Amino acid sequence: MEKYSIKMGTPMGELNGMFLVQINGGNLSGEIQAMGINSSFSNGKINNGNCEFSGVIRTMIGNITYKAQGVIKDDKVSLNINSNKGIFRINGSKI
Repeated sequence: MEKYSIKMGTPMGELNGMFLVQINGGNLSGEIQAMGINSSFSNGKINNGNCEFSGVIRTMIGNITYKAQGVIKDDKVSLNINSNKGIFRINGSKI
């Protein structure tokens, strides 16, 4: 599993976290970790570094349903997240 240190630009401000990802052929699975919350996904697809996946982040203020699209390439990750609580970005580097 690959690990990335990430910064998330969210409607609540910038948050630090981790992005863990497993790439198996064209399939993508993993976890987003931030604010002590872990959100797993297993339905992702990746092709030439371009990826997309979706999931639900369960928080104390309610569930955040999201769809992510972006690039995982050259030890970097850059994602656009569209959610029911707004749009935010994830950027990070492999550790």
